[in-house]
Parts: sequence; structure tokens; C-alpha cells
Amino acid sequence: MNNKTLVLMLFFVGSLISKEFFYVDYSCFRTESETMTRTDIFISIPIIYLDFDQNLTSMFSIKVMVYDKDKLIKEDRWKQKYSISKEEDKYSGAEIPVMSKIELP
Repeated sequence: MNNKTLVLMLFFVGSLISKEFFYVDYSCFRTESETMTRTDIFISIPIIYLDFDQNLTSMFSIKVMVYDKDKLIKEDRWKQKYSISKEEDKYSGAEIPVMSKIELP
């Protein structure tokens, strides 16, 4: 990745009643292309911050945006479902690992 490239990553993790709390890290790797870098963005979402319905299921969305200064370079978004088997599991300290793979110039 070019040292002059300012990469600003904005992450949005939410459910129907959004609480924005998560952990994030990233790794960069060479690709076959001299001009691209594969960036893996790791996100860990504590399940205690998710809202679960009566079926103990939570639907949340993730949006990863990479900027160079004010210019949007790449965006990745998806929805994910997570279920627990009993209400007490919400307080277990467990986290949901998710990852976004993006190729950046």
C-alpha cells in the first residue's frame, strides 16, 4: 500500500436498535498485481451489544468504507444473522468474528 495513501475505514455495525461497539484490526498482503494490495479487515462484535428477537436471533449489517482523503475508494457491505440457544448466552462474553477482504490500489 502506498505510504501516501491515507486510508480511513469507517465501519457500521448495527441491528434494528443500533449500538455501535466492536473491535477491528487489519492485515495487508501482496497480490499478483504490482498496483494492488489485498486488505483483510477483521471485525469482532460482542454479542451482548446485539438485539435479539423472540426467536433469539439477531440480524445486523456491516458496512466497510475505505477513503483516500475525501474520495471513496472501496466499499463492502453485507447483512448477517446470528442466533443464540438461550437468553443467558447473550451475556457469555462471546464475540462474532467477521472479515472483509478488499483489494486496494
